[in-house]
Amino acid sequence: MPTGYWHWMKYLDGSFSISLRAWDKSWAVKAKSLYNLTLQRKFDDFMKANYREKYMHWKEQLAVKKANKALEKNLPK
Repeated sequence: MPTGYWHWMKYLDGSFSISLRAWDKSWAVKAKSLYNLTLQRKFDDFMKANYREKYMHWKEQLAVKKANKALEKNLPK
């Protein structure tokens, strides 16, 4: 999985998944990763706890929009 790319999977039955990535050499990418693991994750937990259906629908629509935009640009390369 390239650094900075989001992925989503939907399992048909009970399962376990783990994604392993190597640390990027860039300090900017490391800082963004730390932000995602701390602030962004807490925000995401809060939104899921309080606005689950609406928030998850919004996130899914955003992911589709970003994926279509990346495909138009022939990304990832």
